[in-house]
Amino acid sequence: MRHGILRNAICALSLLMLFGGCVIESDQPSTVAAPAFSPLPGTYASAVDVTITTTTPGATIRYTTDGSTPTETTGAAYGAPVRVADSLTLTAVAFRPGWTASPVSTGQYTISNVVQAPVFSPGPGAYTGARDVVIVTATAGASIRYTTDGSTPTETNGTLYAGPVPVAETLTLKAVAYRAGLTTSPVTSGLYTITPRVAAPVFSPAPGTYEDPQDVAITTATAGAAIRYTTDGSTPSETHGTVYTGPVPVAATLTLKAAGYLAGWAASPVTSGEYRIGLFVADPAFSPAPGTYDDPQDVAITTTTPGATIRYTTDGSVPSETRGTIYTTPVPVAASLTLRAIAYRSGWTASAVTSGLYTIGTPVFKQYAYVANAESHSVSAFAVDPETGVLTAVEGSPFSVGSTYPWSLAVHPSRQYLYVLNYAGRNISVFGIDAASGALTATAGSPFPTGGAYPVWIAVEPSGRFLYMADSALDGIRGFDIDPATGALTPFSGPIFPTGISPASIAVHPAGAFVFTADSGSHTISVFGIDAATGDLAHVAGSPFPAEGLAPATVAVDPSGKRLYVTNGASDSLSAFAIGASTGALSAVAGSPFPAGGTAPSFVAVEPAGMFVYAANAGSTVSGFAADAVTGALTVVAGSPFAAGGVYPRAIAFDHAGRYAYVANAYSGTVSAFAIDGATGALAALPGSPFTAGTGPYFVVTVRIAQ
Repeated sequence: MRHGILRNAICALSLLMLFGGCVIESDQPSTVAAPAFSPLPGTYASAVDVTITTTTPGATIRYTTDGSTPTETTGAAYGAPVRVADSLTLTAVAFRPGWTASPVSTGQYTISNVVQAPVFSPGPGAYTGARDVVIVTATAGASIRYTTDGSTPTETNGTLYAGPVPVAETLTLKAVAYRAGLTTSPVTSGLYTITPRVAAPVFSPAPGTYEDPQDVAITTATAGAAIRYTTDGSTPSETHGTVYTGPVPVAATLTLKAAGYLAGWAASPVTSGEYRIGLFVADPAFSPAPGTYDDPQDVAITTTTPGATIRYTTDGSVPSETRGTIYTTPVPVAASLTLRAIAYRSGWTASAVTSGLYTIGTPVFKQYAYVANAESHSVSAFAVDPETGVLTAVEGSPFSVGSTYPWSLAVHPSRQYLYVLNYAGRNISVFGIDAASGALTATAGSPFPTGGAYPVWIAVEPSGRFLYMADSALDGIRGFDIDPATGALTPFSGPIFPTGISPASIAVHPAGAFVFTADSGSHTISVFGIDAATGDLAHVAGSPFPAEGLAPATVAVDPSGKRLYVTNGASDSLSAFAIGASTGALSAVAGSPFPAGGTAPSFVAVEPAGMFVYAANAGSTVSGFAADAVTGALTVVAGSPFAAGGVYPRAIAFDHAGRYAYVANAYSGTVSAFAIDGATGALAALPGSPFTAGTGPYFVVTVRIAQ
């Protein structure tokens, strides 16, 4: 494949498409760079003055506003910003003697004093269970009123929109948007047909470990609903399983599953729980806990089960009732090792094996960088020199993803697994990371289907139990459970979590409390609280929040978890927000949004110390900002924007210490490497940079692993 295929794919996802145009650049070095428009094509309430530029020195530009294509002799010669007072198509070409003329840049500008009609997300239709409907308008500063009683909303009639509208029963939702000085929008109307869902069954006593048999009562909060249950591992339904008539006797270890159903209602989610009946020895516990220590440790091993015996190993083998050293006194740990222990007692079921790594002395680490090559359907792996930052290809690199168009990457907090989102394949590849070499090995079952339509971004929450995926076409987030032993993924059983329109990226709060998405189509930021037990998401109060810019592309949380930064691709700016510590609510930082200093910023990243923020700009530059430690406000770093060292920088990552930055250049097949000035934040290219990756490098991540 040629780069043009990737570029069209990128344009398909690009937020610029929302505003009427996307430029496809030629691969030939002697071709003049395509003209760029600022402000970008789109809908505006009043006349705008459009600046047209090209990055090719010495080039001239000609443009037209009548739909024709300019040539070196036709069209107006560009000399000053073009006044656009009426709706029109702006077309431009750049020329330079001895060079091939640039590709044609074109964009539709719509000048309208009518507020854009509200948009509903999720859209009207038939749904099982209640929905929270987000209402947005593309007109900045406009207010929205809505009704659910069939009446027509106006500037004075209806409820003022302040957050998602709960729709728990069948109704017609109507909304209108208005703004002082502009004509009120048309009314948007939609029928939501809600089929109620039976409440999930509840078990009493709850699943768990019991010495004696239990009689388990199963109930549902839905009056009149019937319940079926199974104890053989199969899934109950309206036609399968035993009809519940009284408490279920549980005399042996088993998994109990139940579902509720009622005529005219959707069946409940399946409730499942394991009951362990008998005597089970409690798992051993280590003190001090596994970790890194400067000096040797004496590790005590205990179990809360009276009369139990403990055996342990330090050679990597698995202890059992007959294998390992019987524990009598604390275990001396003078060198790095893995300690494993099991507890057992006659007539009882033995405990699970407890395992922990103790690192004694200064640990040795290796760092790796991984790059998603969208067009060659692979991941390039590099070893990172901790002293120089230079990249060296890992043996066996690049590694096939077993699918098509890897688009986004995420590293598991354990540093054992790499997740690769394949947007065209609509699946996620999972790889084990070899700590010693950085080589990748596909996990059994990889790639895992996502059930998505246009998956664009993934992120893993800090505990490593859940992975979240943003789907641009479904306007929502899908969640997955992570198997800690293999890294394998299992999708949540519930529905997708609705965001604003066209979520383009996703980020998880470092404390694991919140999830954020940049909703490119509705110009909003959705914020969700995370249920620590299940991983389920729920909008926080006030979500979604205005992005303070057009077409928000990416979101990044600073290491402290206090600030959120957003790139606004269509307004060439970065928004900064303070994050409510307990609520997750966003409030704009004074001075936000801040000029990006580059064209169409598409990626934002915060270096590990939180001192500097960097944005990758589609115009082949990287902008640097110093972040105020108190307010989070941004100040441009001297020398910014910096040349990216490649064409269309699309992602940024940092080494563990924040000394080096790595930039994936989507159209150059390279990764640029920079030294970061710790005092100023300025970037300086490293020797040998840029480094060769695969075709279409679209994402980059780094990982530091103890040896």
